Amino acid sequence: MKTLAITTSTNRCAVALLLGAEPVAARIVDEDRLHAERIFALIDDALLEAAWTKEELGLVACDLGPGSFTGVRVGLATAKGIALGLGIPIVGVGSLEAMAAAVIHGTLGAPVLAVIDARRGERFVAAYAVDGVRMAPRHVANADLASLAAELGDGWRWCGDASGLLDDANGLLAPACRLPDPCWVGKVGAALVRSRGPDELAALEPVYVRGPDASLPATPPDWRVQRPMSR
Repeated sequence: MKTLAITTSTNRCAVALLLGAEPVAARIVDEDRLHAERIFALIDDALLEAAWTKEELGLVACDLGPGSFTGVRVGLATAKGIALGLGIPIVGVGSLEAMAAAVIHGTLGAPVLAVIDARRGERFVAAYAVDGVRMAPRHVANADLASLAAELGDGWRWCGDASGLLDDANGLLAPACRLPDPCWVGKVGAALVRSRGPDELAALEPVYVRGPDASLPATPPDWRVQRPMSR
């Protein structure tokens, strides 16, 4: 099966094409706030490199977060549009799950705490091991990260953005687990489809964990009194 994988939940905007579990092409840009402008160009470039047409795609795997509120929405909306337009299945993958999978896939039995900067002095975290989820995604204050990690017991490791907050000797800083990697989004997504089938497109929702940073004012302004009347 030919899979398109998308991740936009962090400052990384990236796509990958996979044939089965093998990456064929990838495009990665680590630059915040331009995801909506870049994502389709990255997809086109990856398809060109792989010499595939979009009609050959059989699955879309999308990073659902947690991460940037806007970034997650951009990625999921893009993935849903492609899946709907091509009539192909879609599967959602957690950003932290993809990071941990890059570490533990068949090699590390100890739990891995995946960490992403959540801003506001917080981190998004979740822990995984070969046998499944050890700690569901949540947000935690930076000052509380070490005590939370200690709940995992002996032998745990971390990956992602926790340098200076957790013991660097326990860190796993390979590029594939520093941030969500599109190849691992695709690998995890394809494995999920094999084990339990794809997600229902209409029901697939982002995993925010925490509310958005911005909010609407409690009382919308009355724009009529601020606009001068035309003569």
